[in-house]
Amino acid sequence: MLTTEQIKGKVVLLHGKRENVAPLLINTAVRMQENSKVLFIDTINCLTPQFVSKHCHKPMKSKVDKIFISRPQSVHELYSFIDRLDELFEKTKLRTLVISSINLPFNSATDNEQKMYLAPILDKIDFLTKKYNLSTFIGNTTNPKENSGSVNKVLAKKIELIYAV
Repeated sequence: MLTTEQIKGKVVLLHGKRENVAPLLINTAVRMQENSKVLFIDTINCLTPQFVSKHCHKPMKSKVDKIFISRPQSVHELYSFIDRLDELFEKTKLRTLVISSINLPFNSATDNEQKMYLAPILDKIDFLTKKYNLSTFIGNTTNPKENSGSVNKVLAKKIELIYAV
């Protein structure tokens, strides 16, 4: 089990089924609020009252309201949002970054878009994580039936802390 101090300045990838990864990331975001402000990039629309009430412990439900949330709907929106995060982290005390599923926006992307956007997004996340000493958690909710082999290869090359859940 990793401690808060062990993950500062690092990117952690949690790989598994959506029903396992999403609740874990939500609970992590809520718990990290005790030490820092949290930005949750919700690419799979899991940070909803219904999902939280089903998957989070009762005392945590009220704390979800304090999390900063962004919901990019495409690769282009995700890239644009990530590209502007430096300014947000500079102006705020956000020190935890959570992305519910890095791969979902790429499911409908062309091979060219995957090559053009995924590596730069991961590089920018790594840069911001180190620059601001963030605790960064990224979900990879790949369904084995989805054609996401190239996404997983890039993730394996770019992220050193990968855990299956």
